[in-house]
Amino acid sequence: MSASVAVVGAPFLDLVFEGLPRLPAAGDEVVGRGLHVVAGGTAIQAIGLVRLGVPATLVAPRPGDLGGRIVAELLEREGVPWVGSPAGHAAATAILSSAGGVAMATAPGDGAISVEDIAAVGAGTVVLSLGRAHLRPPDARVCFVT
Repeated sequence: MSASVAVVGAPFLDLVFEGLPRLPAAGDEVVGRGLHVVAGGTAIQAIGLVRLGVPATLVAPRPGDLGGRIVAELLEREGVPWVGSPAGHAAATAILSSAGGVAMATAPGDGAISVEDIAAVGAGTVVLSLGRAHLRPPDARVCFVT
């Protein structure tokens, strides 16, 4: 497999609640205008690159749960290949958006990324978070993100 860019890290299943009249307090329920189910985390970077015409592959653990299957479908629709070792469950974030602000709740996923997973993509450029700098392939250009 070969891509121009390997985007390395954790994709998230983002559940975005739009148009809430306010953020709920403990025990409250509020009703918004809509719900958007989108790929978040590093998936956003890979999708953005592909939409700009840059061949990119997401390198991340591949969870087999419902959240992971939904993220895989969203990435496939966008034309983003996803490679990585199997994992148990996907990372997910609920984003509550109101005119007064935004609140988020996140559940991390599991799994690990190896240098070998990244090298197998054969990308000349790698996008990595600073916390994953140790995964930098020796011969690749790297774009660090925070």
